[in-house]
Amino acid sequence: DNLTCSEKVEAEININENKLKVYVSPINEGFLSQNYRLIQFHQNLQELFEPTPNMFTFDSIIGKSRKITEAKEIASNVAKTDAAVLIFGESGTGKELFAQAIHNASDRRNEPFIAINCGALPAEIVESELFGYEEGSFTGALKGGKIGKLEAASGGTIFLDEIESMPIQDQIKLLRVLSTGRIQRIGSTEEIPINIRLISATKKDLLEEADKGQFRDDLYFRISTFTVELPPLRDREGDIALLAEEFISKYSLKYNKTQVQMCDEFLDILLNYHWRGNVRELENTIEHAIILLG
Repeated sequence: DNLTCSEKVEAEININENKLKVYVSPINEGFLSQNYRLIQFHQNLQELFEPTPNMFTFDSIIGKSRKITEAKEIASNVAKTDAAVLIFGESGTGKELFAQAIHNASDRRNEPFIAINCGALPAEIVESELFGYEEGSFTGALKGGKIGKLEAASGGTIFLDEIESMPIQDQIKLLRVLSTGRIQRIGSTEEIPINIRLISATKKDLLEEADKGQFRDDLYFRISTFTVELPPLRDREGDIALLAEEFISKYSLKYNKTQVQMCDEFLDILLNYHWRGNVRELENTIEHAIILLG
């Protein structure tokens, strides 16, 4: 039967084994059009609530050097709590890998892990991404509004990478969320309770950023109950060879190459290189070399 524009359709949607009841008004009088809209709505919700794929554990972190072992031990111990964690390290040292490992070793492992890179977002949309918004709250707002990442991560873990890039005004709002356990969408007066575990990451000294007026020191102390410092690859004695062997095996399989053996000359080059991009640069280098093999 056809539906009038004043009627609503009740639907039950399964998201991560949780049932969500929604009421959707048709966009016109045809049920086919309504059904299409509901399917699109379902797909958007699934995408929003789906945890980050390819989740890593501490077993995924390759290395036996003293510094990486110490970092894994600290992270493993803090994973058993809900304490806020700040992961510090240069680009390419594996900050998100550690964040996922902490989540997977916690009691929240079956709940969402949602990551957001503060440095990849234009400053003007950070607030709407984090907190969400109501319909009509600003020009260009989606019909029906949008759930923010903080709300979507409730029950699980929110990972804020490059948190030093978060605008000051959003730092103030995040501090309030961490203090009250509630969020308020843009354009709404309603406060929504949330339960999140916060893991942040940075490549900068946040206290130095605070001294320059770029980061709030009160937020720093709120997010750094525990700090996990990840060493650069050049300081991980013995790990370059282990990582290189792992990446050679991975990309030989991916590109259907006969298993490649690493010669001493090639290893010496790897050991004597500075690796400004750390593990990420090493992996890219190995992939590049495997592709070029005949």
